[in-house]
Amino acid sequence: MPLGEADWEAAEPTEDVLTHVREVLSMDPAHAYRVQDFFRDTAPSAPDAFDLLNTLLDALEQRTSRERSEAVVEAALETLVYLGEAEKRIANVEDGAVAYYRIDAA
Repeated sequence: MPLGEADWEAAEPTEDVLTHVREVLSMDPAHAYRVQDFFRDTAPSAPDAFDLLNTLLDALEQRTSRERSEAVVEAALETLVYLGEAEKRIANVEDGAVAYYRIDAA
């Protein structure tokens, strides 16, 4: 169902997922993150504390499955790599090959 002008004006503006992902990467440019790292819960007092899943859900004002949310975050990360704003590396870890992303500090 399309949104009319009055409903559009009443709707709350939000930032895009790409902006939120960029902010998380920029908080600690020395570290690289897996997609799953964006969904971890850390103590609020931890220096790298964030819970991007809640941020995304609040920003998007929708309830989605974790799998869909992970796909959205991965797409945002891949877009940042494409734009040259982030780096991507594949690390061979215990569970196999895992993609890590970090903000391009160069």
